Parts: sequence; structure tokens; C-alpha cells
Amino acid sequence: MKINKSYSLLVTGATLAVLAMSSCNRNPLSPGVEYMPDMYRGPALETYSQTKLNGKMIPTAFMPVTGSIARGFEPYQFANTPEGYEAAGASLKNPLTDVSNAETEGKELFIKYCIHCHGEKGDGVGSIKVKGEAFPVPSYYDDVHKLLPDGKMFHTLHFGKGLMGQHASQLSKTERWKLVAYVNKLQREGLGETGTTKDTTKIVVAIMPKAK
Repeated sequence: MKINKSYSLLVTGATLAVLAMSSCNRNPLSPGVEYMPDMYRGPALETYSQTKLNGKMIPTAFMPVTGSIARGFEPYQFANTPEGYEAAGASLKNPLTDVSNAETEGKELFIKYCIHCHGEKGDGVGSIKVKGEAFPVPSYYDDVHKLLPDGKMFHTLHFGKGLMGQHASQLSKTERWKLVAYVNKLQREGLGETGTTKDTTKIVVAIMPKAK
């Protein structure tokens, strides 16, 4: 019995000695012996960190080349400035040729993103205003906005303007143009039996025949 106790003490002492020696490290920041270190320090490489390969330290990921753009990303050429706003209005035209389809899909987008502020008819009387919010929302067919060029509408959707936030992060370029097409439709309906030419500074009124 005494031999077993002595043997047990000897084994325990040897184990502690081995652990003590293995945990000795001149690095004061070293944790020594760690039990299952992967539980709190994963083996995966950290993003943009350094790793050793063939004796050399290299980054785990490289920064994009200066001037490069992401695949599928299309830069917008106009700045978020008053000058950029005016330039967009003078230069950009709606590239969508299937106007009927653009208006149909644009209506769906309008209901999702715009109707709560601008109202079902685009008159600026949305659910937010009905509930008593004080900030003004313009009508699409008032004296100022009925001649607003498509480029300025697109620019506003891209960057936002006034109290309206940007929608470029929510809507693709094509979807923004579809919204512009539907706003044009609301403008025509709001003007009744008159049409406007947006590329001029004056309203050009054309009396449309009534449907029989």
C-alpha cells in the first residue's frame, strides 16, 4: 500500500515537473501550456494579416489595384454636387425603350419605395403626410417638377436630395430608370389632358383628343 502511494506521488511529481518545464518560456506574453487552444484561437488566417510562405511573410489578401472597380459595378460619372445635378439633367436620357413594360415594373417599385411619401398619384400626399408629419413632399406635376428632366430624377434617386435618401444601394440602375418612367406616367396623368416636353424651359401644351 505504501509502495502504491509512493509510486503515485512519484508519477504525480514527475508530471508536474514536466508541465512546469514545458510551460517555461522566456516570452512574458506566452500563455505557456494551453488546453485546446483552438477553442479560442482559430487556425484560420485573419483578413489582411501576414502569413509565412516559403520563408517569406506575405499578406493573406491583397488590396485592389488603384483605379480598379468591382466586377459588375458601373461607375456613375456625375458628382454629388449642384453642378453634377445640372450636368446629369442635361446629359442623361432614359435608355429603356420598352416604355410600357418599364412603367408597369416601375409602378411595383414605386409602391415599395416611394408611395409612403409621394402618394399614390405622385401628388406628395402619402401616408406619412396624412399621419401629420410636417416636412413637405413635392408633387411630381407642380410648376417646378413637371418639367424636371429624367436625368435629374435619376441623379436624385442615385444620391438623394433634401430629405430624400439615396436609393442606389437598394435599386439597380435599370430599376431606377423604371421608376423614372413611372414618374413620367404619373406626371402625364396629373396634368390631365396635357402633355409637357421636358427638354424645354417652357411648357409645351398639346390638347389630346378624348377617347370615344
